[in-house]
Amino acid sequence: MPPADPAIFRLLRECAAEPGHGFIIGVPGAVAEFERDPDEGMVEPTDVGIRIVTPRGALIAALTADCRAFERVRSIVFALPDRSDAGPRHRALTERGPDRAAARAQDRDAILFDLGLGSVPIAAAIRSADPELVAALRAGCGTDLFVPRAMALLGAVAAASPQRVFESGLGRIEVYTPIPPPKGRTNPGPHTHLLPQFFGRRAPPHPDDPILPAGWHAALSVFRPRFTAHEN
Repeated sequence: MPPADPAIFRLLRECAAEPGHGFIIGVPGAVAEFERDPDEGMVEPTDVGIRIVTPRGALIAALTADCRAFERVRSIVFALPDRSDAGPRHRALTERGPDRAAARAQDRDAILFDLGLGSVPIAAAIRSADPELVAALRAGCGTDLFVPRAMALLGAVAAASPQRVFESGLGRIEVYTPIPPPKGRTNPGPHTHLLPQFFGRRAPPHPDDPILPAGWHAALSVFRPRFTAHEN
């Protein structure tokens, strides 16, 4: 496939170069956000995008030729045509094996488990090298995690606080910070939200969000400093 538009490359790299931007991969109910402080992480340009790794998380963006950027004052959406990144859509907890694509070499033998969001254009996964958690997850493979009978397994996952990995057709966000307890505060910096009650809903538009044309979906969103997704 030919490379992405050079102007889109420049836009992505300009955003990444300024700490404080919030990068988002997600859909209503399942969101990963990557942010970094000025003193952490270096932006590493790649042939297809950028790579940033910090002690709290990582962002790997890989632009494609069919990517388009939709921009407003405070936010940018890097979008793909619907079905352009279509792949296996797991509808239940599924083991995907060692995460050889992990941003850090130390995480590449840890086991990746897809949470099974279904047909949405992202994948949400957890990654662990903890033998007890891996065994519990393997025993639960094939389970729909978002039904009442699976709450015990989902609770065990939250208590173990594994790393989270969200992927789209334009890259991945990895989150290493702990999962906060119920009613706890969201961690600053890289974090995730998993709220099954919002799955399948259309998010209400924010006046600062670009409006995508029909047939396109957000694969990577960027919110400029002091305006991040969790403020909506």
